[in-house]
Amino acid sequence: RGIDVRKSFMGFGADDATHAALVEFARELYLPEEDVVRGGADAAVDKLSDMPTPEYVFVDLSDNGTPLEQLDKLSGVCDPGTQVVAIGNVNDITLYRAIVASGVADYLVKPVTPESLKQAFERAHAVAEAPAAQAAGGVRRIADIVVVVGTRGGIGASMVTANMAWLLAHENSKKVALVDLDPYYGN
Repeated sequence: RGIDVRKSFMGFGADDATHAALVEFARELYLPEEDVVRGGADAAVDKLSDMPTPEYVFVDLSDNGTPLEQLDKLSGVCDPGTQVVAIGNVNDITLYRAIVASGVADYLVKPVTPESLKQAFERAHAVAEAPAAQAAGGVRRIADIVVVVGTRGGIGASMVTANMAWLLAHENSKKVALVDLDPYYGN
């Protein structure tokens, strides 16, 4: 998917299992293990208050206090645009909605696995990309559209379109859909 997180990730795991899952997740993304810190939200606040915030922060909220209080403390040290993935041990839909409404990209209930962390990371990346799509007119870009128009029949617009579609598919390894909007004589 072309996501480069080498210098923009940090994880905080309060217990052995969560810390181990974050370490394994970091290894799968070829990130240094030093980016995974032992501790929860308090450790995150301490560490991030002295440095620029990474783009993606995974934080364990189960060490002390309520999750929303811990997220409030964390928001005081995070730069705008930081995508936070919260990890906790409370499985409650009301809490989940409150956490997501506070601006957190995702909330995972323990026990977490490297695969669930990867899925949460992909959702956080999608959230990070959403403002760019909204700035481009409010529409999320999912494809390039190429339009070929012929002013009259027989000038070769269908031939040009078919050859361009073939080149994009075979030479550039792109997925291509070809639609000929000439309902009477379209090829």
